[in-house]
Amino acid sequence: PDPQAMAEARRFWDLMKGDAGIPRGRCLYLAGAGETCDRIFTVQGRKGPELRLSKTSDGDGTVLWSTGIPDGVQAWYSRSEHGDLAKDRYLHPAIAELLLTGTTRQLPTRPRPRGAEDVAPLRRTMAEEPLPMIPSPPQMLALAMGARSPAISDDEELADTIRVRVVHGDLRRARYPILVGHYLGDPIMGAEAALDRMLGNRLSRRNARGLHPGLIGTWDVQITPDCETGQAAPVALKGGVTVGLGVVSDLTTGGLIETLRSGLMAFADTAQQLGWDRQQPLAISLVLVGCGAGVVAVSDSVAAILTAIAQANRLLGEDSPRPGQSLRFGEVEIIEGVEQTAITAWHAVRNRTQRLAERFELAGRLEQGQGGWRRTGPEIDPDWWMEVTITSPDPAGHHPGLPHPAWPQRDAPLRYLLVDGRARVEAEVVATSRRLVSHYIAQIPAESGLADVSGLSPGRTLFELLWPAKLKEHSLEDRNLRLVLDRRSAAIPWEMLDDRRPGQDAFDEGVLMATKPPAVRYGVLRQLISQRQRPARPRRGGGRFALVIGDPRGGGSPLAPLPGAEREAEAVAALLEEAGYSVMRLIGEAARPQDVVSAMYSRSWDVIHVAGHGVADWAPTPADPPRTGIVLGAPPLDVLEAELLAQLPSAPDFVFLNCCYLGQIGPRDQHLLQDRPGLAASLAVELIESGCSAVVACGWAVDDGAALNFARTLYAELCGGTNFGQSVRRAREATHAASTGAGFMDSTWGAYQCYGHPGFALASNGGAQGAAEPEPASPGEAIAILQSIRSRAEADPDADPDAALARLAAIEEDLRLCGWDGHSDVASALGDAWLACGRLDKAIAAYQRAAMAENLSLPVRALQDCFGLPLRLRGAATDVAGLKDAVTILAALNMACGASVQRLDLIAAIHQRIAALSASGGWTQPVKAMQAALAEAIRLAQERGQQEPFDLQLRAALAGFLLDPKGDHGATVAGIRQRLAPAVPPLLELVEALLAGDGEGLDRLAQSAAVAPPDDLWALAEAVDLARNCLPARSALQKHLKALSAAIEQLS
Repeated sequence: PDPQAMAEARRFWDLMKGDAGIPRGRCLYLAGAGETCDRIFTVQGRKGPELRLSKTSDGDGTVLWSTGIPDGVQAWYSRSEHGDLAKDRYLHPAIAELLLTGTTRQLPTRPRPRGAEDVAPLRRTMAEEPLPMIPSPPQMLALAMGARSPAISDDEELADTIRVRVVHGDLRRARYPILVGHYLGDPIMGAEAALDRMLGNRLSRRNARGLHPGLIGTWDVQITPDCETGQAAPVALKGGVTVGLGVVSDLTTGGLIETLRSGLMAFADTAQQLGWDRQQPLAISLVLVGCGAGVVAVSDSVAAILTAIAQANRLLGEDSPRPGQSLRFGEVEIIEGVEQTAITAWHAVRNRTQRLAERFELAGRLEQGQGGWRRTGPEIDPDWWMEVTITSPDPAGHHPGLPHPAWPQRDAPLRYLLVDGRARVEAEVVATSRRLVSHYIAQIPAESGLADVSGLSPGRTLFELLWPAKLKEHSLEDRNLRLVLDRRSAAIPWEMLDDRRPGQDAFDEGVLMATKPPAVRYGVLRQLISQRQRPARPRRGGGRFALVIGDPRGGGSPLAPLPGAEREAEAVAALLEEAGYSVMRLIGEAARPQDVVSAMYSRSWDVIHVAGHGVADWAPTPADPPRTGIVLGAPPLDVLEAELLAQLPSAPDFVFLNCCYLGQIGPRDQHLLQDRPGLAASLAVELIESGCSAVVACGWAVDDGAALNFARTLYAELCGGTNFGQSVRRAREATHAASTGAGFMDSTWGAYQCYGHPGFALASNGGAQGAAEPEPASPGEAIAILQSIRSRAEADPDADPDAALARLAAIEEDLRLCGWDGHSDVASALGDAWLACGRLDKAIAAYQRAAMAENLSLPVRALQDCFGLPLRLRGAATDVAGLKDAVTILAALNMACGASVQRLDLIAAIHQRIAALSASGGWTQPVKAMQAALAEAIRLAQERGQQEPFDLQLRAALAGFLLDPKGDHGATVAGIRQRLAPAVPPLLELVEALLAGDGEGLDRLAQSAAVAPPDDLWALAEAVDLARNCLPARSALQKHLKALSAAIEQLS
């Protein structure tokens, strides 16, 4: 620093110490509270001296009390930081009282006392505080003013704390209604898809009808009350809330807070309408909203969630007619399935709640719920569409409302903005040569069946000319691509860009020709910038109507007939009719120009399909002006132009324009490449800008057979409920595969320019579309995938197991082919997954492989299951010698590891099976051993404070009865019934019937066993087998036990 400036600063502080300028008795000090820097020093780091700061709690976040409070000036202490002293409303009454009276009792005159461990001022080295990736304006203001996070600003008073818990588990196990987010135009996937399944596919239906939220601040509440009998007010709420997240690349922390707050307020309003008790705090479960796309960091998502909760509570408090009578959120559950992400979220919540201890309370460590898993497969969700915005600034500076050239007349750069799933937003500018680009665009194959097999295709040249370096790095990752274009950049056939470079990326010519082009390997969709932030329109009520036009020629046509277009129109019409559409056909000679025009304006159409001639800047005669549009036949209605389509009664949901030379926005033929002030906008762009949700337009002449294949595949997928993005991808794949399979290469697959949101759908398929589990790359990833399957099966036991069983069978075969099935840890994880899905035989085989591996690394539990699971299979575990060996091994485990309740229970169960298999008179000793093991297990469970072991006690009572039928066992059983009532397990009914000699009770038990859970049914079957073997053959109960055993056998 300048020595003169230092001298002036020293002189100033000397004056301040002398009380200069401070009027005695008329100066009061309001002190804030916050961790404050008190020392700056250097330490020796690896690369030389490093600057360090330490902080203390004896300050207001900006100024230390010791230096900020002048001597002799009365001070009062608040809980707000320096920049919030004049802003936090709870301080306003105290400030007013200080100004009016010179004193106040609303604030203490001493700092808040510290705990005993903080007798001396606490000094800590300051760590770098994580800042939001995209700070909102309130956050920027708070940083500049030295204020606390906006989460607590504007609060009237610091109300009761909000309890925050972070759970690593499956969303289906959430405690409260679930809040998720939805990006505008995206398909329902991820956490939203899980909520959709929980709600019976309600979200999918609403999304298909255009009723789903998408824009920031929009929401959809789907909750139902859970009321107890005789009570009007609900005791719990079930369901979920969806909030709109807008466009991926536009999402900021401020926007996320706004949309979360709106959803929370809507949830609270719905709860109030359902009669929720105002005295009962609301609770909600949330996913890490905004993190799925990677644009928002985990810490920012956590900050937004807590901020939105605090702001919602403040707004709810302001709406209350009386203080203390408002609805408020009292608990927040943040639930995340991926373990590492959940850990990151817990640390973010801890850091946040420590700074806002007056408002939030962290409920312990990360909670391990059911259904959590480790990340497997690729980091990026395969259903995610990477967004690339490509714009070409108008070099002539044309006004947006005036005609402008479709392709710049002067060389102008292309500007790229990339938003991918790794939290990167990157901008890049690529200089372009209009002359070169136009030349190679004109070289794109325009005749069906023509393709360049030399490896020197125009598509490859355009890829190098136009695609920026950052995107070239992503190309071979084969990630779905959403191109957001303006009118000028849309003139480029992006679908034909070819990233297969001979001599690079391991591509020789043979490999290159066997590899699919980029737009076939992954999805490529277009959107116009004007369409990007437009939500889907609500679907019209009533029936669904489609207009199908195929080469209309009624009254004569100056162009050649297109029999392929007629075949395509008939095929599309049949598919739409099969899907429930009322279809009007206007095909061939039967379709006159006036009929086509009248039909288009006769009603609102949901789908319009056109297969025929299309022209760009076409003049039928030298005297006619150039026209761009659909050829209808003979003049005067020979061409249907874009201006006429804009006057349709309402914009259709979907339009397919399969017309030669129609899908262009820029010049197409060589003679059209001349510079001129403007080119009429194409039909595709006009339709999108008039409100169509999705448009497919063909960019050049195509092969009839390939065009029919593309159209059939696309409509079959769309009518079956597949979303637009996946439908287009599958149609391109099918078209490319058909042409290569026929022995020639054709460019029809790339001729279709497809505009729309990837999540658009013509029909609902009854649920969200999900991707298959990834193939494991290593034994470690195989274990993680198996753990994920097991966790999901345990979290949702009522789910249809067929898909999981098929997946497990495929994984088991894959493990065998890879040689990993003999790995102890892999086989053990496979056994866990089979067990969770209900296949005990498969689980036993996997555990046995795990136990026989050379290098053992399986859990003790898996070893125990090798002996315990066979007991649950009827007809298995009948080798008494093997059962005795199992008891010996388990007893050795107890000696080595210490006794456990579970192992003692298993030892008792094996003794029980041995007794049931023993010959007459040989059962006594096994039953005694069973009784002893159960007694030790009961004692150990009670000693460790575990849940009351009623099942162990019932089996012990049964063993006691069999050993001493005349003994007094009734009191124990009666006590168990009293504590279990009204839920009475079948085993309790069996023991009661045996003690009472009640044969009719055993007969009734056969009926109640029919609805018993599987575990209860197995316990009953084992007890019946034991009783049948141990009771005298002449006992009156034997015939009833035999009938009961037969009934159980049928149920099993």
